[in-house]
Amino acid sequence: MNLIENLWDEVERRMKKYKPKNIHELGDLLKNEWDNIELPVLDKLANSVPNRLRECIKMKGYPIQY
Repeated sequence: MNLIENLWDEVERRMKKYKPKNIHELGDLLKNEWDNIELPVLDKLANSVPNRLRECIKMKGYPIQY
């Protein structure tokens, strides 16, 4: 139910194209990708909340497919 987990998945997918050489480069790349997440991606996550809640109720609190 935690949307931030899905957001981190998005960042992880975006980071796969990089091969940072050190921790500083990794930090810079992560910040850049985080800062460049488009509003439609955030809107999609926010708009998925009602469906997530319905699915969670349907599954009586057990894991859902999101």
